[in-house]
Amino acid sequence: MGVEQEPPVQRQIDAIRAFRNVSDDLLLVDLKTFVTEHRRLLVKPEYFDPSVKETKIKTLDLMKQAIYGTQLRLRDLDGVMERFKDNQAFQMAFLFYRLDQLIVDMRRIYTLALNKRLRKPMYQHIIWYEHLARKHVDVLYIVQFVIDTHGRVMKNINVNVQPMMSQ
Repeated sequence: MGVEQEPPVQRQIDAIRAFRNVSDDLLLVDLKTFVTEHRRLLVKPEYFDPSVKETKIKTLDLMKQAIYGTQLRLRDLDGVMERFKDNQAFQMAFLFYRLDQLIVDMRRIYTLALNKRLRKPMYQHIIWYEHLARKHVDVLYIVQFVIDTHGRVMKNINVNVQPMMSQ
């Protein structure tokens, strides 16, 4: 009982010192970890933009994926459209949702063109404004169609209401 026991903290410190991780030792000792064969310090890897070809291929892949996803959703949508094709409320809801989509798209394109007005060449702006003009024409056609549909529906309602009013 005359042997003095070490305090528990000291035993933990000794255990930590005794533990040797081989990979840490190799990192500390091996000079190739920090210096290349040409005796130059290793530099952190930098980010390089992908080539234009890689970007275009990736864009085409994303477009294909969007097309395939749309084709899959159209299969489900055909049944819904067939079921509600004569429902005026469904048609109006569909048209107004499409108008909302067009307005959001137009605002995005305009914001992009406005924010990049000093950094992009003029032909890029012309392409953006061409997209805006196409969407504007779509809006005009949809609004005209909504006006015509509203006129037809109101005429049918007035025709149906007149006999009821006379009774």
